[in-house]
Amino acid sequence: MELRQELEFDKDYTMEEAFAEAKRCLNCAKPLCRTGCPIENEIPRFIQAIAHGNFGLANDIIAERSSLPAVCGRVCAREKQCEGACIFKPCE
Repeated sequence: MELRQELEFDKDYTMEEAFAEAKRCLNCAKPLCRTGCPIENEIPRFIQAIAHGNFGLANDIIAERSSLPAVCGRVCAREKQCEGACIFKPCE
């Protein structure tokens, strides 16, 4: 009998989904998303780079504080950290 544990990771955004999500950012004067992040990533700068289609710059911004941004992005509990601290709460 083989025991197998499957981990659920976030699925990648399509290009259109990434743009749409980035354009939702309110560009707060005091971004709570940064304080919600354990390593205080430059989340607003990252989001603005994506909103302008500059994925290379977005990668560079995240890499400033994380040596493994792809791994962190998949396992991070964003809904409890940066997203949880965000003042923007969409209507359900």
